[in-house]
Amino acid sequence: NTQMTLPKINSAGLHRYSDPGVGAFSNFHDLAYIASQHIQAGMEVFADYGEGYFADVLENDWVHIPMSEDYEESDNIVWRFWSTVHGQVDTSYAKLLWTFIRQLAAHNGRLLAALPSDANDVPKA
Repeated sequence: NTQMTLPKINSAGLHRYSDPGVGAFSNFHDLAYIASQHIQAGMEVFADYGEGYFADVLENDWVHIPMSEDYEESDNIVWRFWSTVHGQVDTSYAKLLWTFIRQLAAHNGRLLAALPSDANDVPKA
């Protein structure tokens, strides 16, 4: 329910590596959040950092949080699997195929997290 405005960037003439105290302030000035709708007293305020926050800033800590593209790819994989097994996810063939699919996706932690862990969960997806 908020939108972030673009900040002004200014280092105040200080050099990052040679001036003492340069880390005591932020180069980003006038950063603000503007309400995109009426926020009643007592309601929570939400700020969307965007997917880039998880993909770039917190890459090492959040490598298993799926992004929208991972969910899209997961939907495609689930649909193909469902079509291949004709909706019969409880067969030994379907379970073996689903295990194989997840092994192929294991190199991409975000995609793997977006996929159901068990073939029996595919109908819910």
